[in-house]
Amino acid sequence: MSVSSEDKKLRLDKDDSTPGKYWGRDEKRLWGASLFISCASLYTTRSVMPMSIVSVAKDVHWDKVQKGTVLSAFFWGYCMTQVLGGYLSDRIGGDIVLIVSATGWALITFWTPFIIKLSSDQHTAMVLVVISRVLLGCFQGVHFPSVTSIVCRKVNDQERSLIYSFITSGSQLGILICGSVGSILLERFGWSSVFYVSGCAGICWVFFLKYYLVAQQRKKQIVLSMKDNIVAGEKSHTDSGAVPWLLFFRKPPFWAIIVAHFCHTNAFFILFSWLPTYFHDNFPDAKGWVFNVVPWIVTIPSAILGGHLADLLIRKGYSVTFTRKFLEVL
Repeated sequence: MSVSSEDKKLRLDKDDSTPGKYWGRDEKRLWGASLFISCASLYTTRSVMPMSIVSVAKDVHWDKVQKGTVLSAFFWGYCMTQVLGGYLSDRIGGDIVLIVSATGWALITFWTPFIIKLSSDQHTAMVLVVISRVLLGCFQGVHFPSVTSIVCRKVNDQERSLIYSFITSGSQLGILICGSVGSILLERFGWSSVFYVSGCAGICWVFFLKYYLVAQQRKKQIVLSMKDNIVAGEKSHTDSGAVPWLLFFRKPPFWAIIVAHFCHTNAFFILFSWLPTYFHDNFPDAKGWVFNVVPWIVTIPSAILGGHLADLLIRKGYSVTFTRKFLEVL
């Protein structure tokens, strides 16, 4: 009986025909593919330094402590803007936050070779690099909160898991691109070329987002506003009330999510940041593309499959809570 009532609610949500509230099929495909590419570009630029750190260190005479400082500096900035990114995305729009942040991390990536060689004094150069890495982390920290805000606004509940998992699987594609194409650029043209190419790719995506996707969306919103069709749908989302933070902090499931996410990201980023250095130090004769590509190949299909399975379970009548616990254990 409870399953049928939940199905009824899902059908009502799906049948909400308020124009402009959810993406249509074509918009969903276009935005989904574009945000997939954005995640790929994001992780391409994020992968450049871990992949190139051995060559950079050899060129500018960094020791292991300095290499670790450069790699870890990114996460000081990254952890500071997560909540801020979600707040700003809900207040002013995830698309605006994406444009600003992508401009920042793409330009910083492009300028990194100049920053590394800007000063002949090694201490000054190291300070400048660390600052640029912290800023890179700050700009990239708002990316996924803004993507989440966009998807929550524009995709209905029973399709949200699949499209979000598809979008975020672009991250693994970015690692694969940097590990394969980046390794070729690194061997043939030097480490600077990897920063230049990945930075330029990010800048190109910003132009596409701003002058095509967002421009089209703005035109559509203007038309719908003139017809008074979008007001009710947007108002119901934005006037939902304050977030009960104190209530969240008293709930064990909230802390369970934090601990689980901490464990996942701790393992992931250790592998992500140090795997190229580990293989270079222990297997110096191995081809770079092997250890920069092979570990990440299976992550893309598994991420998309997880999203599809989540949507399937919800459509079958299982609760969101059960679905999340099941997939987390799985």
